[in-house]
Amino acid sequence: MLDINERFAMQILDRALHEDFGFEHRLWIYSSRHGVHCWICDQTARELQSSIRQAISGKDALKRVTLHSPLHPSLQHAREIILTEFDGYACLEQDFLVDDQPERWAAFKQHTDAMINSVTTTTKFRKAAYTTLIDEIMFEYCYSRFDANVTKGMNHLLKFPFSIHPKTGRVSIPIDLDSLKYFYPCKEGSVPKLNELCQQVEQLPKQNEQNEDGINEKIITK
Repeated sequence: MLDINERFAMQILDRALHEDFGFEHRLWIYSSRHGVHCWICDQTARELQSSIRQAISGKDALKRVTLHSPLHPSLQHAREIILTEFDGYACLEQDFLVDDQPERWAAFKQHTDAMINSVTTTTKFRKAAYTTLIDEIMFEYCYSRFDANVTKGMNHLLKFPFSIHPKTGRVSIPIDLDSLKYFYPCKEGSVPKLNELCQQVEQLPKQNEQNEDGINEKIITK
């Protein structure tokens, strides 16, 4: 299965590319080692200038997450995606609270809620800071980032669909967004490898001979 952070990234970015930027033709590709790539095949995307491409990738993508309430609609959509699996991801896979992760994370959220409720209307700034605190932690760990150099440059080296990774030997194959939970790229047999493809090609003449022999036998018996 893909890393859950990659699944978050694919779902968040695909929604943003389609609904926020209007790109219709998007092809997600497994990199054949780590990560994924999205090929945007719209004519308008291919004609964009580098400055516009850079604006799409986001100039603040690598800075510390600071959110303001209410969230921008695009961030709100991303938050809804992250919420679906964040507790299990952060506490179990990322292990960012070390010991007793689920209990500590639940206690932290309860404490934050209590602080929000205890803040009076005269200290709205503090209340806003507490309100976005949980979201900032989730976005820091899970919000997707564009690769700015790949996004803005037309001459940047890209992972071509169906190319072979020189170290893993795996083929870069398309990914179905609706089946992300069932995609296990590191599981044996889930992604084609160059040596396996070569073996299949070598076996083709033998299989064809066997098929022809079988057809000839049927003709003779008839």
